[in-house]
Amino acid sequence: IRQVRSTRHFCPGLPWSATVTIRSACSAAAVRVIGATDAVEQIIDNYLDNALGVAVAGNTITLRAHLVGGEVAGLGGGVDGVAIHVVDEGPGMRPEHLEHAFDRFWRAPDAPHGGSGIGLAVVQHLAELSGGRAQLRNRSDDGAGSGLDASVRVPRAL
Repeated sequence: IRQVRSTRHFCPGLPWSATVTIRSACSAAAVRVIGATDAVEQIIDNYLDNALGVAVAGNTITLRAHLVGGEVAGLGGGVDGVAIHVVDEGPGMRPEHLEHAFDRFWRAPDAPHGGSGIGLAVVQHLAELSGGRAQLRNRSDDGAGSGLDASVRVPRAL
């Protein structure tokens, strides 16, 4: 996983002077994962694009990665994994929408304009091809204005 340094990202939907900070909370040690070619990069790109789509000026989006044991990773067979999270400060998703978020061409009724509803379905497919799984959860139990934690867990390469 390539480490992303703290940076300021200009978003097309925000005024020229507005910025969103993308922060890395990844360990300095390189972690290799097993996965379909470029799958992890595509998953992170999709998650970041979605987070930027709901960001407002001054928000921070955090990218973090950490090692997890096989049982925690949900990968089975005691396989160690890597959990990668893109955490935003956006509105989160209504709980009833979370169960449909990975459906092909599904878009939440209150989703920002643009997009086809295929991105998260691709994320899930790439995660499964890589022997992992994708997940979305609100950062707090109330699901309102709390932000979203978009994650993928994939097997770790030795």
